[in-house]
Amino acid sequence: MEKKDTIQSIADRDMVDDLFVISNAEIREGKRGQYITCTIGDATGTMACKIWGVNGQNGLVAEVYAGISEGMVYRIAGQASLYNGELQMSVNEGIRH
Repeated sequence: MEKKDTIQSIADRDMVDDLFVISNAEIREGKRGQYITCTIGDATGTMACKIWGVNGQNGLVAEVYAGISEGMVYRIAGQASLYNGELQMSVNEGIRH
């Protein structure tokens, strides 16, 4: 997969599907269940990322979280948006194997 999206080139509302390094991953509890918060990055910078699970998938979210290795490259497909004045990536389709 050839990299086409860089952190520096991503703007509000951009749809992104590319490879990024994951760091600072944590599992959190939200109103609709568990989700993963992390930082994604490449040579041009870093950005916050939320990987949302869907109702009833807490076990799957925990399983995916356990499989994340800090500093490894993962395919991230989501949409960038401004949240509290900061750009972040949201993976909204839940987690699928």
